[in-house]
Amino acid sequence: MTVLCFAFFRESYAPALLKAKAKRYLKDHPDVPVHCVKIEGTQSESAMTVFQRAYARPFKILFLSPIAFLLAIYQSLLWGYIYLLFTTYPLIFGTQYGWSTGLQGLSYLALGIGNAIAMVCIQRLSDRTNKAWGIRHHGGTPVPEGRLLVMTVSAPLVAVGFFWYGWAAQAKVHWIVPLLGNVVLGFGILGAMLPTNLYMIDYLTRFAASALSGSFFLRSLFGGLLPLAGGPLFARLGVGWGASLLGFIALAMAVLPFFFLKYGALLREKYTVSL
Repeated sequence: MTVLCFAFFRESYAPALLKAKAKRYLKDHPDVPVHCVKIEGTQSESAMTVFQRAYARPFKILFLSPIAFLLAIYQSLLWGYIYLLFTTYPLIFGTQYGWSTGLQGLSYLALGIGNAIAMVCIQRLSDRTNKAWGIRHHGGTPVPEGRLLVMTVSAPLVAVGFFWYGWAAQAKVHWIVPLLGNVVLGFGILGAMLPTNLYMIDYLTRFAASALSGSFFLRSLFGGLLPLAGGPLFARLGVGWGASLLGFIALAMAVLPFFFLKYGALLREKYTVSL
């Protein structure tokens, strides 16, 4: 995939595009002075300086911006939930429903179907809702907070999905019912994660990659550690209450999109990070 990306992806970093444009212009007009915006990696900076700044920036954004930190925590929780869910499938569909190991693998499709539906919905709705929010609240100018409108629906669905999945499995109803709960979970999880990524891209624009990489670092820790609690959690509380505990935490975190819709613009102005 990396090789294919290098072969087919187009450069989109504005300063790099301007620098390339300036080089082309100077080649055809060597006597005309041309200046372009300063970008990292110029001859006046050593490679070590560039690398040190690049590696420090994600952590500066993560820990100095309240918006970036809270959204990263929320994303990390959702990411950890995905891997924690994987630990429950053998317990529920193997032990309670008596599925074979091969058949258990099909249970993962439900979460994937929910993810796929969420991707289509976000792709179709994100730009529209962002534009509508800008027209209604900011004189027609799109703002990052508009990306979170879809999240006001998807974030509470994470809790709904957990309650549905846990208590349906606890009651040992037909296997399609807990799997449908997983579809809702998949929709809610990815439907909440994608808008946060888009928010960070609109919020930090040029440094969006650094912002996302800081979030990826934190959520990888959650993805590695949170599933370790899956087995003990469900063994102690049972399937129903174990899933409900996760749902209540998700429900508490679902206030974030509403909070940022109201105070996000103020926080962005108040807490600026020097990068």
